[in-house]
Amino acid sequence: MTTEDTVEVYVLWPEGGTVICGRKRILNGNEDVRLYRAQVLGYSFPAIGSRVRLLRDQLSGGWVVS
Repeated sequence: MTTEDTVEVYVLWPEGGTVICGRKRILNGNEDVRLYRAQVLGYSFPAIGSRVRLLRDQLSGGWVVS
């Protein structure tokens, strides 16, 4: 599921109070790899390799793990 304000990605590694996530798509033989830095709210970080949904923060324009 992907829209302007929502994207589903896989967690690659934690970094500070954020996680680095990635998405890889192959369409008609063209590879599209995107990395996202997302803020984690609360104390629990998602596990590396887990699939999460990111929401765009309307105020800052950054990504937040939902």
